[in-house]
Amino acid sequence: MFMTVKSSPLLDFLAATLADETLPNTIEQADFTARFVARGIVQIDPNQRTSRDIVISCGIHGNETAPIEICNRLLQRIARGELAVKQRLLVIFGNPAAMLQQTRFVDENLNRLFCGSHSQGEQNLERKRAAEIEAAVAAFYVDASRARLHWDLHTAIRASAHEKFAVCPYQPERGYRRSVLALLADAGIEAFLFNHAPAYTFSYHSSKLFNADAFTIELGKVAAFGANDLSRLEKLDVVLSRLIAGEELTPDADVLKDVTFYQVSRVITKDHDSFDFSFAEATANFTRFSQGELIAKSSTNSVFCDAVTEAIVFPNAKVPVGQRAALCVVPVSIEQVCM
Repeated sequence: MFMTVKSSPLLDFLAATLADETLPNTIEQADFTARFVARGIVQIDPNQRTSRDIVISCGIHGNETAPIEICNRLLQRIARGELAVKQRLLVIFGNPAAMLQQTRFVDENLNRLFCGSHSQGEQNLERKRAAEIEAAVAAFYVDASRARLHWDLHTAIRASAHEKFAVCPYQPERGYRRSVLALLADAGIEAFLFNHAPAYTFSYHSSKLFNADAFTIELGKVAAFGANDLSRLEKLDVVLSRLIAGEELTPDADVLKDVTFYQVSRVITKDHDSFDFSFAEATANFTRFSQGELIAKSSTNSVFCDAVTEAIVFPNAKVPVGQRAALCVVPVSIEQVCM
């Protein structure tokens, strides 16, 4: 179906997603075809040869609104012809039901349900959505000879010593290239956090199953729709636009000199309903502790800093018993984590 700009669902894909509008299977505009794969998932194929398959996801947690607004704006610019699409593109608004409620999730944390783990338990809204998203990504990443990129955009539930940081999936068999990290640094990323073990996150799924350059990217603190200062994400917007437009990006490796690198040293797991942290709930990500300081405790255990210095990332004492309550990370050099 050929659509004029004025009638394109891409002009406000967020509104169409939240309203669960019935959309045509495909639409054609002058330079591309858009296929509406499922609610909140659109694939855009340019009418020319391309070399890279780009996945941009947001809203995996429904209350993380700034990335959703950035992606909606990118799609608007594409629909209006202001941004030329010269690479294949898959945009995913991850959890529309939670977005409507402006909650992190409805039944279960969607970002713990990838790599097929959604099938290992009683089915609910997020488990079904994880399967739907996995199917869309598998259908998109059909040609292993092409470059693959996946940036999964988030915001955090608390402030951070590094406002914008990237979580790097565990991939010891491939490692990380400095050029890939430099591209993220150009997009405003201030720190990189390297995981120490496999996970069931969306970015790990794309990295492990499809060898994509995949990252979970944290872009500041959670805010309501309309309350985000998107000017703080201008560098990210510029890099995403240039990637979509097929520009050859070769950032200077020197950009990494001002970036901080961390390695996950251990995971703190909530072991009892009495579990709590020793610090205030508003404590920022990457707050550092000295050896011997109490970090968390429950009626059955106490957790102390067991390195010269450790920092805490993603602390959340409200998770269910048995789930990750925080990551402990230590600073490392770029030589320790990059090829």
